[in-house]
Amino acid sequence: MPCAANDRRTCVYLADTGDNLRSRSRVQIVRVIEPATLRSGVLVGESFPFTYPDGYYDTEALLIDPRTAEAIVITKNIISLGQAFRVQLDRNARPTKAIPLGALASPPGFDVLTTAASVHPSGTRILLRTYRTVWEFRLPGATRLTDVLRTKPIEVPGGNTHLQGEAVTYTADGRSYLLAGEGEDTAIVRFDCRR
Repeated sequence: MPCAANDRRTCVYLADTGDNLRSRSRVQIVRVIEPATLRSGVLVGESFPFTYPDGYYDTEALLIDPRTAEAIVITKNIISLGQAFRVQLDRNARPTKAIPLGALASPPGFDVLTTAASVHPSGTRILLRTYRTVWEFRLPGATRLTDVLRTKPIEVPGGNTHLQGEAVTYTADGRSYLLAGEGEDTAIVRFDCRR
């Protein structure tokens, strides 16, 4: 993903936001500039600590807009697919308060506990993974992730591939997505995207 809007460098983003006990007063997103070549050594990341404006959340899903590097986290909620919050990755404001964007649209039926998310390279689609289902939000021509998140999600294949679904990502070309579960022996499964 880009390190910032109009930045040619790419970065890897890590979300240190898990909080099963809902007791962490501060969580963080870490941004690491992706090296041009892979080799052994230490990579130094930049930390962006933040708090939520209204309490504590367990959050396992992070979205980074491939056009603007805007960061959005999605909470792990037991009554819905979660709440979305924008997190400012601002060097001058640490810690920052996450900005509430609202609850995600309800899927057909009922599903909860978002464990992972991924943004399509075009920025017009988003995958959300729960323990038992994979949902896709689609908005052709969208220019902002927040608009994509306001659409009604549709179920896509793969929800039953793992006992405990924990990971999802689009491939770099955006034609497929990969799923994985929890545990070191979990299989990585590939599905083609629907048009």
